[in-house]
Amino acid sequence: MITQKQFIRNLGIVTPEEQKKLSSSTVIVVGLGCTGSAVVEFLARTGVGGFILVDGDYYDETNINRQLNALHSTIGKPKVEATAGRILDINPCANVTIYHEFISVENASTFMRGASLVISGVDDTFAMVILHRTAKHLGLPCIMVLGGCIPFHGALTTFFPDSPVDYETLMNIPTRGRELSPRNKEELFKEIALKRAFSGVKRGAHPEPWLNERINGGPVPSFATASNITGIIAAHEAVKLLIQRKELQAVSSPDLLFYDGVRNEMKVLHPSNGNYWDQRNF
Repeated sequence: MITQKQFIRNLGIVTPEEQKKLSSSTVIVVGLGCTGSAVVEFLARTGVGGFILVDGDYYDETNINRQLNALHSTIGKPKVEATAGRILDINPCANVTIYHEFISVENASTFMRGASLVISGVDDTFAMVILHRTAKHLGLPCIMVLGGCIPFHGALTTFFPDSPVDYETLMNIPTRGRELSPRNKEELFKEIALKRAFSGVKRGAHPEPWLNERINGGPVPSFATASNITGIIAAHEAVKLLIQRKELQAVSSPDLLFYDGVRNEMKVLHPSNGNYWDQRNF
């Protein structure tokens, strides 16, 4: 029986049993930028009862254009602390664990302890590889979310431990079968991040002034609408996974759920003849 009045109107869309599943679930969200913040916000409002938040960053003024918890009042505050406060303001009964650290090979397994589901809110490919490898090793489903410099687009999918195609294979990441090292991180920036930036320019992003800065390690453009839409879609996919209703199946590898805000469409992309995707193009 739900005692928290703020979730009463969920009933009818979900059953009381499904609401209990949400309240008893713990989701780890790694990266609390635009998509990660949107995921957390809307899962908290569905009544998810447990959160593990991982991010070593602080809010600054450049986050305000898109990140839900980035406000003038939160500038300089750790993202994990501001986001935890937001969750508890929505649901004071939620159980929130925070790690003001960046994900690494050394800490990923510790952070994921007790989680039902892993959601990637990071845009660093090296961190994404760590997340997906660790989730697979621990037997946890992991939602990959891609958004950013390609204007008004987003993509996501879920990887299960037994998915036929893993993250590195599906997205053509050159670390497949290799140990991770600081050298890999530099390699992935040059091979994936920079090529994604140039792909964004080819698909409509204006190159000035950010592209030259990106070549030297600077940030990519990110716009509030498409990035938050992608995060909300990821939260919706997470709900499907958590309530386990038979007719509500999350899109999973090797398929991609693709949002195209230019053509006003959302569709599931299916690979053909074993030709998978390439993260450089998303």
